[in-house]
Amino acid sequence: MRSKFDILKITLALTIGVIIAWPIPTTVQSGKGKRNEIAARTINVSKNYVSFSKGTQVGRLSRHLKVVSFGDSITKGKTADVNGNPIVGVSYVRYVFQYEKVFTDLGVSGSGVLPIPAGNNIIYQNLGYQISKHPNLIKSANIITIAYGTNEYRYLSGKLQKQAVKVLDQDLTHIQALNPNARLIAMLPLERWVTKKHIPALKTHYRISKHHGYSLNTISNNYRQVYQKHGVEILDWNALTNKILVRYNQTIDGTHPTQQTYNKLGIYFGRWLTGLE
Repeated sequence: MRSKFDILKITLALTIGVIIAWPIPTTVQSGKGKRNEIAARTINVSKNYVSFSKGTQVGRLSRHLKVVSFGDSITKGKTADVNGNPIVGVSYVRYVFQYEKVFTDLGVSGSGVLPIPAGNNIIYQNLGYQISKHPNLIKSANIITIAYGTNEYRYLSGKLQKQAVKVLDQDLTHIQALNPNARLIAMLPLERWVTKKHIPALKTHYRISKHHGYSLNTISNNYRQVYQKHGVEILDWNALTNKILVRYNQTIDGTHPTQQTYNKLGIYFGRWLTGLE
């Protein structure tokens, strides 16, 4: 006959097992300080999978992956708190990959494919620098994401932009030599808004040449060609401007998303990764 203590241990073990196995709705803090509840039917986290849903379809991502993300401040999650103060929030890549076995965020504010001359500073932690510093992370990764272009548009001359295209080609060759089996994903830049209103498309940064005589669209198209050459999967955020990022106040400054927008991007990214988008 079992003692009360034995029964208590069995009950506790069963309870813990249910808690571990049961899908958990994710709750994150929005940029406006309100709690943004993501319904269980949209994203669920269980012991072995992160599941995303769209209508009646469900896509699952294993939680036993090793992920490395290269990028700039948007990869890092730059946003603002309720008072407008800059903070590091939960970027769309972290939103999806934070549950993985290993997630290494190598996003650096102000960085690009080349070293970026940002004001009086030069951001040396460009893509090639990161590759040289983290070869073992790349070798062991199941998924590698790359997201650059915004800072190249803002700071690089036309001559340097052409150089960046050649360097990106070399960097991808290096990554694929280190790990030919990783799922390699590139994101083309989000739209950059120039006023606080929902303005006509011709006045956005993607379609007007500015600063150095070319548009953000030029950079994206050049990078797209390099990614396609290497067989890299491409997620074009600008193509989704009218679906997700449709107005200035979804960003904190015309460039960096609010936390609420990062969440929306994260849900789309998760669905895209699992074949639902």
